[in-house]
Amino acid sequence: MNISRLPYPLVGIILLALIYNFLNTIFKSDIKRFSHDRLYIDYSSYKKKDVKGKTQGGPITFMPPQMRQEFRQVMEGRVEDAVDSYNSYMAKAFAGRPEDPGPAPRSDPLFEEVMTLARRQPDGIGQARLFFAKGNYAAAVQEYTGILNVIPENDLQNRIQILNSLAECAFYQNRKDGYVENKVKSLQLTSRMLDLLKSVYANTTNDSPLWMPTEEATQNLLKVRVHALQTMKGREKEDAIRRAEFDLEVSRSFQG
Repeated sequence: MNISRLPYPLVGIILLALIYNFLNTIFKSDIKRFSHDRLYIDYSSYKKKDVKGKTQGGPITFMPPQMRQEFRQVMEGRVEDAVDSYNSYMAKAFAGRPEDPGPAPRSDPLFEEVMTLARRQPDGIGQARLFFAKGNYAAAVQEYTGILNVIPENDLQNRIQILNSLAECAFYQNRKDGYVENKVKSLQLTSRMLDLLKSVYANTTNDSPLWMPTEEATQNLLKVRVHALQTMKGREKEDAIRRAEFDLEVSRSFQG
């Protein structure tokens, strides 16, 4: 067969087919390659599957169990050394700093009694809180009032908490007088507690007021009304406005 007699387009097609077959054999072979007497495995197109069945490319990494254990021990040792170095540095940094205990508190039997009573939880307080959480405010008021009648007068901390709880019960019962009365009593006991702290600790200061002034409470009521009417609905809007109104009455009664 004389190739020179064949048409030129046909010869070109045959040459292109041979070149394509040759290149395809070289670049797509992922089985084995031989070079002299050595065997090479081509992982260029190797893909492994993860747990979910998705393919992941990249090289295969493997670490024997013994080497993995030694690597973990080395890393743990480095972390422990770093923590020990940090603790040693901080101990040296603060070793030379003089302590500033401040003025010693003045001995006051009344203050010691108040603090001792504050650490105790009155009997029945858990049941009262349970009634309040369930929305049974009448039963909660009865429980809180009974506790308030039996705890000592100098149990200021528990009295303050109970009075605040009674005020919240009155709020949800829509009783403004009960809310204002219990809030004012709570603020008065809080003021007494702060005076006692100031008498014991000389460096105790408290310049902030216990409750907002009447002018600020009035502005707060106006802001709450505008905000509630624009963004709130139903019970949420009514509660927000009513609380601002009640707080204004507390300001007037407490400052008056």
